[in-house]
Amino acid sequence: ITGYDNMKLLLVDLRQTGTADNGDAIVSIGALVGNEINYTSTDEIGWWFGKDMGNCQGGNVGWDATDQIMQNINFVHFPAPPPGKIRRKTNIITLPVYMPEDYFLVSYEDRDNFEDSRLFYAVEDNNHNPPLHITDDTRCVSSDEEEIFYTDSYNLFITNAEDSLNLDLTECIVDWGNEYDNNGTTQTEIWHTLQFTLGHVWLVDEGSVTIDDILAY
Repeated sequence: ITGYDNMKLLLVDLRQTGTADNGDAIVSIGALVGNEINYTSTDEIGWWFGKDMGNCQGGNVGWDATDQIMQNINFVHFPAPPPGKIRRKTNIITLPVYMPEDYFLVSYEDRDNFEDSRLFYAVEDNNHNPPLHITDDTRCVSSDEEEIFYTDSYNLFITNAEDSLNLDLTECIVDWGNEYDNNGTTQTEIWHTLQFTLGHVWLVDEGSVTIDDILAY
């Protein structure tokens, strides 16, 4: 492609889109390509835990760790449809909210505010040995480790539910919460929650469904 001498293949998506008269599968191939450049990130080393606070370098961009993790999940479960196709879905069941206190990986004595639960969680506790504090570093979900850890963890909840119920992910919400002490000045806990809806997802020809076709909605 003119002007893109360093173009590299980034992603390939294969999907069966039909069956030929002789019984052979018709497979569409989608490809994502990008121009290779030398780039070193200096500001996107992680995302704030909530409140749309932006990245960990102080860039307030209306985006946080919950948004980033949801984008990562959607990238896996909702790849771009083949050319000429659009995605339709039917919601069937919304599962209860997943809370971090139900999925701790270590005892309270061993917690250090770093990947203690399968859902993001941290606590302020001066009585812990050593004391646990919610610092800027704690609030930062690092791109190189924590973001991968939590994305994989949340995806595992989803895929296990899909397999168990024989349904597909249709919607995913990663949200945040926090608590303060009595005078409202010290943050005592911060956490993520996970909730998702399962149903059926399928592809239809673009333009084949109109607003008058109520069955499509």
